[in-house]
Amino acid sequence: MSAAPEFSHVIDISRVREAPQEVVLSAHAAHCRALAERFDLVDVLALSVQLTVRRGLAASIRVVGTLEARVRQLCVLSGEPFEVTITEDIDEIFMASGDQNDADFDFELAAEVAESAEFVDDGRIDLGELSAQILGVSLDPYARAPGAVSQTASIDTAPPEKTSKTSPFADLATRIKGRG
Repeated sequence: MSAAPEFSHVIDISRVREAPQEVVLSAHAAHCRALAERFDLVDVLALSVQLTVRRGLAASIRVVGTLEARVRQLCVLSGEPFEVTITEDIDEIFMASGDQNDADFDFELAAEVAESAEFVDDGRIDLGELSAQILGVSLDPYARAPGAVSQTASIDTAPPEKTSKTSPFADLATRIKGRG
């Protein structure tokens, strides 16, 4: 049994028409707290999504828009929280798994659309969960605050290369000759 999505806005795909439908979603404080916990963030300060939903080719549903978020993450170097602004374009295609039974269904066109489509079994698309997933994959798992410097910077850098064209063993040979 899966938990209910933290940020849910479900649409019934049977009600989507050819004319574009505008959908604007904005996360409330409770949504932001739940999403911050889900994605292990200090805070989700704001999350808004502007979408256009319409029927597409081969009985598909196309969802296009933009996600904008402000989150607070921990810097992997300093451990200090810092603010990140995220802007992501959304362009997703959904198909009802039963649509291939329609009499006017174009299988050739559907094959092209299906390569990038996500199939929906229950006839519903959760635009809020889609937005949450896009936010999740947009986060930098190794986020660094601006100006943060690694405590191991001297270890992380390679030693300077020698400009001498001598063999790396030339110094050793010189030392051995000096002993004897």
